Amino acid sequence: MSFIKICFKDREIVCLKEIITLERDQIDEIRSWASDYELSRLKQKKYGLTLSYLTDTQKTVVLSTKNSIMAGKTGQEMKDEKTVKISEHFVERLSQRIGSDKKAIIIQLIEKVRDTNIVNKAQFKGYPHLSYTVTKNGDPDEYTFAIAFMRLSSGKHRIQIITVHLKNDEPEETEWRVSEYNDEYAKTLAKLEKFVRENDFKDEKQ
Repeated sequence: MSFIKICFKDREIVCLKEIITLERDQIDEIRSWASDYELSRLKQKKYGLTLSYLTDTQKTVVLSTKNSIMAGKTGQEMKDEKTVKISEHFVERLSQRIGSDKKAIIIQLIEKVRDTNIVNKAQFKGYPHLSYTVTKNGDPDEYTFAIAFMRLSSGKHRIQIITVHLKNDEPEETEWRVSEYNDEYAKTLAKLEKFVRENDFKDEKQ
């Protein structure tokens, strides 16, 4: 694990509490970014900053930590135990392909995160944790998830699902924000957000 003090351009300080042990080059890279950004500006960016690399050992730690939280459990069990939370961005992405059974779709995607076995990259966006992009080898739908590990007061971790992408999604650079969708989409998104909120799937915004 890593506990790293990060000082931003505006002298704001974030203590990065990470499940992986960061190498010196990775720490220097993150601190270099922080010296160029005010904390609020970095958090406002649409996308995080991607670390130049992850070692095989670090990727193994990410997967083993995820598996220790999720392995052998159904999506419903993880929802009931509150070991998985969903961000606002995940709700926005999910609403683009929502079906009639919203709860079933959310549960299914939680289970797809459980089954991932590849770590592609890590990103920093000014929070006390990195986010990791994970996929499953051989997944015909080619789902890609961004997840983070939220450290609880108990010392245990909760998984936060930040967003999801499919093989045929448009590139992220062309993603639209909610306000750019039509009224029907906005209504669908509002209904989904209400459903997720009432069923205790969602956590703080990423």
